[in-house]
Amino acid sequence: MSENINENINLSLKFYKDNNFKSSLECINKVIVKDQKSIKALGIRASIYEKTNSFEKALNDLITISEIDPSHTFAHYKIGQCYAIFNQYEKAERYFLKSIELDVNYAPAYVEIGNLYLKFSLFDKAIQYYKDCEDLDPGKALIPNNIANCYLQMGDLDKAEDYFNKSLEIDQNYYLALSNRGSLFNRKKDYKRAIVDLKKSIELNPDFAESHNNLGLSYVGLGEYLNAEDSYKKAIYLNPNLFEAHNNLGGIYIDLGKRGDAQKSFKKVLDIDKFNTGAFRSLVFNKNIEIKDDISDRFYQLYQKRAEIINENNLNNVNKKIINDQINLAFSFGQLHDAEKKYDEAFSFFQNGNDLYRSTLNYDVELEHNVHNRIIEVFNKESIKDSSSKGYKSDVPIFIVGMPRSGSTLIEQIISSHSKVQGMGEIDLIRRIVFESLDLLKNKDFQNLFLLSDDQLINLGKKYITNIEINNEGIERITDKQLYNFTYIGFIKTILPNAKIIHIKRHPLDTCLSIYTMKFEGIQPYAYNLEELAKFYNLYGMVMDHWEKTFQNSIFTISYEDLINNFEENVSKLLDYCDLDFEDDCINFFNNKRVVDTASSLQVREKLYTSSVNRWRNYQKQLLPLIKTINKDYLKHYE
Repeated sequence: MSENINENINLSLKFYKDNNFKSSLECINKVIVKDQKSIKALGIRASIYEKTNSFEKALNDLITISEIDPSHTFAHYKIGQCYAIFNQYEKAERYFLKSIELDVNYAPAYVEIGNLYLKFSLFDKAIQYYKDCEDLDPGKALIPNNIANCYLQMGDLDKAEDYFNKSLEIDQNYYLALSNRGSLFNRKKDYKRAIVDLKKSIELNPDFAESHNNLGLSYVGLGEYLNAEDSYKKAIYLNPNLFEAHNNLGGIYIDLGKRGDAQKSFKKVLDIDKFNTGAFRSLVFNKNIEIKDDISDRFYQLYQKRAEIINENNLNNVNKKIINDQINLAFSFGQLHDAEKKYDEAFSFFQNGNDLYRSTLNYDVELEHNVHNRIIEVFNKESIKDSSSKGYKSDVPIFIVGMPRSGSTLIEQIISSHSKVQGMGEIDLIRRIVFESLDLLKNKDFQNLFLLSDDQLINLGKKYITNIEINNEGIERITDKQLYNFTYIGFIKTILPNAKIIHIKRHPLDTCLSIYTMKFEGIQPYAYNLEELAKFYNLYGMVMDHWEKTFQNSIFTISYEDLINNFEENVSKLLDYCDLDFEDDCINFFNNKRVVDTASSLQVREKLYTSSVNRWRNYQKQLLPLIKTINKDYLKHYE
């Protein structure tokens, strides 16, 4: 009999190697009929079931093995994997820990439990288990890659890069680490390096959908939206259930003004992941749903459940995904109630979202004041009196500065509708050049900027111009709408003395309300508390007052309200200031098909409307902390 059993086991293993799982299963079943407690046979059958996605049957055999031999490490480990597949994570954790208890040197269990903790944003615990595994099995590229992913999600980009580099030192052709490091470079806005890594990852594994998705993000960063669209579609072709690719595709459709296509993409995300709060928020932003819709009811129930978890626990102990979901939902329901003119209910949601988001940030507005006071001190009338004769004398750049939600996207849309202008959006180039220039300065102090030679200042200005990528013939000017360049106007006028600077401002209370009711994609840490928002607005006002006194007529200041009330006249003034001939396309800005990657991407594709003027009055009582803190001089113009 034993010979017959061994023969069937060997046959089963042979068929298994040949991927003939049906025959393999028939042979091993003959063994188990004769010996129901054969751990070897049960293990083989469990492997067959795993290969054929019959995980419940695999789990049953593995549990039987663990009952026959309670000290069987591998069986406990595999049971943990099955429970993880079934999303029964507490049971998975218990079995992984049991396998480690049975064999403290069993490295694969450390990886799995690290993966489990990473999934639930328990990064410190995940890192510890990964490092324990690294001590046990130091030669595997996977482990430093996973540690890097923890640091990436924690926001520690430098440590993440160190560990991705370590992974690639072990295996320079490890496609997963290349893909992940490309994602890191995207986060660092180093899109060209990201593309190098991602293209190599795709060359090594063309069927890995995540690399194509990450490559799409790189192309978006460079403004190459057609390439981005192709990359996202390739990712979706390879993995139709990769909801991130559908979501990213929807995002570029919004930026391109394709609202119908965006809606289809976001709804596809919800087909895959019915409780994806990011897709729900995007549908709300895209004005594809109303509060009465079934989908809104589904997410409101989720909001209530998340609220119970948050209210019953210390916030530090709540999973970050739950907090992020609740933030998305709060802003979404605030917007839906605002659309219904239910302002009290809307503000309650907005406040909840802002309070939660603020709790995740480490921010001190007073530090901002210290930095800007120093800048004002350094860039004074005396120090910049000769700046117009220095620097790189290019007429190419037109800078648009101000606060978010003040009408800057409208200004850029108007100017970039001109045949000689390319709108660049919010590029982070000036800030990067500022920080690079510190290496040239004695003690890295801006006070010493004026000690640089004429050639050094020219080279700093030229660096900005040479890093601008103009896509079309006939383009002579570009707009740079990085609003926070208001901090660096003194620097800009020193290295690019001919640059045009347009300052757009709007009623302070409308501006701040619009900021407070918007969850930004980037981190705007001052935006999520009314008093801090008012203090930052005061800081911005103080800095712009200084620049307008210092540079006088070389800055063109316009209010959003004046612009829309006397539109053609003010468009003519804008173009005249920019030394551009008047063109009718600038009046018909809403026909401009360029990409608009800001929170105002929908509004600038519509004709002018005035419904956002004095919107703050709908929330006057709730805005008292803002009104009390904001500098009254900034309100006088609007009284």
